[in-house]
Amino acid sequence: MIRVKNIIMVGAFDAQRRGAPKIIKGAMFEIAKLWHRVMRPRHFKPGAEAQYHYKPRSEKYLARKQSKKRHQRPLVWSGKTRQQSSALYTITGTSRRVRGRMSLPWYVKMKPLRHNAPALGEELTRVTTREHRDLVTHLDKNVTRALNGLKTRKVVKV
Repeated sequence: MIRVKNIIMVGAFDAQRRGAPKIIKGAMFEIAKLWHRVMRPRHFKPGAEAQYHYKPRSEKYLARKQSKKRHQRPLVWSGKTRQQSSALYTITGTSRRVRGRMSLPWYVKMKPLRHNAPALGEELTRVTTREHRDLVTHLDKNVTRALNGLKTRKVVKV
């Protein structure tokens, strides 16, 4: 989960009335799309287990995976998780919260069924500090650009 604490608009009462929530919602949708397009695929690349601090897999599991599947890519056994996570991604939300939902196999849970099993859903959606900073920067740029593009109203006295 990516949290953005506060979006502060100084002197933007007019902008607040005229569409700032819509602008913020659009910018948050953009960062959800960015995460899915750019950051989600990184979870399936070699070395992701160290970058995202995945729970260590047992030697027995890794040996079985190597002999049956001939690879050691993280979060991948048959490729179903990677394929389904990229196939269907629905974004919903408001100006305060945006959610991206992926269609994933039944075994990808946020809380695993067994106490020693990895939480695949949590591992898949984890972001690094740098990615979080990049997403917040992207959000800030989009909101600022859109708010600066709003035309201020002129008061004409008759």
